[in-house]
Amino acid sequence: MATVKTEKVNKWREHLSGSRLPVFSRTVRDVRTVATSHVSSADDLSDVIGQDASMAARVIQIANSPLFNLQNREIDTISAAVVMVGFDAVREIAITVGVIEEMLKGSQHHRVGRHMALAFHAAAQARAFARHCGGRPDEVFVAALLRQVGEMAFWSRAGREANAIEMRLKQGMAHGDAEKEVLGFELSELSKGLAQDWHLGELLGQVLGGIHVDDPAVQNVELGHEVARVLDEHEWRDRETQELLERLASHLNVKRDAVEQLVRDNLEEAAKIADRFGVSKLEEELPVLPAEPGSGQLGGNDEGGTAPTPEPPGEAIRQADPELLMRRLSELARALEDGETRDELMQRLLLAMEDGIGCRRAWFALLTPARDKLAIKYATGIDTESVIGTICKVGEHKLLAEVLEQTGVEVRQQFRQQAPLMCGGPCAVVGVRIGERSVGVLYMENVAAADFTQVQIDGFRQLGQQIALILSQASG
Repeated sequence: MATVKTEKVNKWREHLSGSRLPVFSRTVRDVRTVATSHVSSADDLSDVIGQDASMAARVIQIANSPLFNLQNREIDTISAAVVMVGFDAVREIAITVGVIEEMLKGSQHHRVGRHMALAFHAAAQARAFARHCGGRPDEVFVAALLRQVGEMAFWSRAGREANAIEMRLKQGMAHGDAEKEVLGFELSELSKGLAQDWHLGELLGQVLGGIHVDDPAVQNVELGHEVARVLDEHEWRDRETQELLERLASHLNVKRDAVEQLVRDNLEEAAKIADRFGVSKLEEELPVLPAEPGSGQLGGNDEGGTAPTPEPPGEAIRQADPELLMRRLSELARALEDGETRDELMQRLLLAMEDGIGCRRAWFALLTPARDKLAIKYATGIDTESVIGTICKVGEHKLLAEVLEQTGVEVRQQFRQQAPLMCGGPCAVVGVRIGERSVGVLYMENVAAADFTQVQIDGFRQLGQQIALILSQASG
């Protein structure tokens, strides 16, 4: 038998699902269904998004922004966006667009802007954490953005109840207490219900339900929201903020000055992301941090800032060339449409890695039918012949085993050398998936003294997604 609280929550779920929000729920559900299906193609995702003219236009606009388009090469169709910025990124854009457009159609209570700012700030922080330590960045971004979907939906649609809660908040009552007094439940309960009704993804369900709290993806979503909330409520030098930064440095395994700079950079990125998604003047709702000396970039020296990277003798440090990378991606897309073979397409992709990303060596390995071994099928760069055909047991390489279980890029600056597969210096590895099934691993390495730039890592992630398209659509 349902409790009184459950009945009240369900009444609000039905009320919101009876407004204009069902359009949002169906669109997002269809996008998610296609994106997670084992048999769906890029064309399937393009068709679903293309049925919503407003969403399609916004997705193309955002795909053309510097956030996703590394060198401002024109994207004029959803299909081109999938190829150029990646299947997962287009899914992320589409779901986010659905949320923003629907939430901004409501009464525009000022609390909508407050929650929207918190959501974008949290999502920017969480995605950066996931990129650094693993944990499915695209899913983490969407889950962090939607974590307070009930709060945003309520404030965008409610009338007298919103005024009653607002009055209590002005009197100094805590949010949860004010919500329970007026509604009979906290709005976090509404978020949990709407996430189920609108099929907003397994990760969000785990976050709202307190399930798998030891999962890095869940932890990154929660940390993103904790950072956004603490910086909204406290000053930078308050004890609460400093304690949170200490925990975050431990979670990411980076120095304290580095995590401070990362949080600052993510706060700036939140406003840029929101602006590209059509939310204007968000800067007014975001916290303002005091200026701090030093850069404290990830991987910097002990004194803060980043020490110049010495160039190893006899070998120049290669740099990413975003314009060349986009040219190679365009050539790859045309070659896929023209029906080139899988081998030909993979050679094009590895060429993009070598001269577009600027890596020293790269290889792609496929899982064997028994799924306990990896066989290197393609390679480029130095010592190519020494790795092609190499077969290794997944269980003997912890790093490779880890990336097969996640969707994010794993970056290591130094680790124990496992020759001939790995250099022992800076490397990046990403698992390649078709649907939800891991099929292989893409690896790249830099010269021993040179850390990867974010441009290189973002380009590497895109190429990992392109492999999945090649494997699923090209003939052998």
